[in-house]
Parts: sequence; structure tokens; C-alpha cells
Amino acid sequence: MTNRPPLTAEAFLLLTDDRGRVESAERRRHAIAAAALMELALRGRIAITRDETGTARILDASPVGIPELDQALAALADLPGARLDAVIRHPSMDLVEATAGNLIASGAIERRSGLLGAAYPARDRALKGALQAHLGGILDGRAEASAQDLLLLDLLIPAEHLHDVLGRLAGGLKGRRLTERIVELTSGSPAVAALGPAGEELRVISLCLWSVDTSPAALTLLASRIWDTPPA
Repeated sequence: MTNRPPLTAEAFLLLTDDRGRVESAERRRHAIAAAALMELALRGRIAITRDETGTARILDASPVGIPELDQALAALADLPGARLDAVIRHPSMDLVEATAGNLIASGAIERRSGLLGAAYPARDRALKGALQAHLGGILDGRAEASAQDLLLLDLLIPAEHLHDVLGRLAGGLKGRRLTERIVELTSGSPAVAALGPAGEELRVISLCLWSVDTSPAALTLLASRIWDTPPA
């Protein structure tokens, strides 16, 4: 895929169904917060300590020009030395509204207010449909994965409700087999290895996200990454 939006927008689209509903609002918030940290690290705006908990240090606080990333930078400035799992959970890292803005402007989604808060139903499924098909091709071996693809799959691991969708697109992979396929793709990937030290920093962000959203699939993958062993 070319001319892709940032990871934050892709995570938003995949974690929100076409009617604007979300399986877990908290899990979506966490995934988008982690995606923002990944984007900032990839752009050289922050550095991540490479240990199990991780902290973020701002290297360049100038505006990025992407609302959710600018909000994340401002939040990090107010959370010096905070562990990444605490950063991901922090209210100031709720980037859902900021991320929705550009997607609304592009015509991909619209915003509807309701008694339980805003919903973001699809207006044009082209971007989301292309993204789902692309990830399905990667999972079943028909397409080559970029670093952004693999980071996005990492972000989706805790969202088990998406596994059926991705599995159907990937030729019927389900449950543990799908998780194992993602481990296979992301462990030792040349695309991520090519990022050098930044690749290790991004791994720390993934680990912190999984430690926050501890679904069974996330815990399985978390264990495999810490001890460099395949899921049992």
C-alpha cells in the first residue's frame, strides 16, 4: 500500500466497525496511544528506553502537523519519566477525537453524537477495505510486509474480536494459528530489523501495550517475545 495514513488512523479504522461501534473503547484508546508513540519514535521525535517497562524522552517537541501526534507530544511533556504502560493509560493520551478529525476530513468516517458519546460510522469503506485485504494478503503469504504492516499487526493482537475478520481474509486462519502467524512474521523480520535500534524501541512499546490489555492472545505473544520462544 502507498500513501498510507499514520498508524494511529489505521488502528482507529480497524478497531471501529462500519456502524461506528467499538468492541472495547478502552482497548481502542490504548492501541491508538501506542500507535502514536510508535509514530513519534519512527519520526525521531522521541526515544524509548529499551527495557521491559520503558520510558519516553522527547527529542524534538516541535509540532508534527498531525493532531493526535501533537497531542501525544504535549502529553509526554507533562509526564516526564513515566512508564510507558502508565503513559498509554493516561487520560491525556486519549487521542480518539484527534485521530478521527483527519479521517472525517478525508471522508472515510463521519461523527455522530449520542447519549453514550460519539460514534464514527464509515462513510467510505475504500481505505479500510484496502487495508484489511492488504493485511490478509500478508498473513497468508501473498503480500510482503513492511515495517508499518508488522507494527500494525502488533497493535491488533489484543483485539481478539478482529481475529475472525483477519482470519477470513488470510485463508481461514483462526485463534492460536493466527497468533502464531503474527509471531512468525514479526519475530526477526528484516523490515523491522532494518530500522536498527528504533526497531527495539518499537518492540518495547508493543510489550507495554500487551501488558496493559492482557487478553489471552496478548499474554501468549508477550511471553513468546520476552523469552524468544514460539507460543506453546
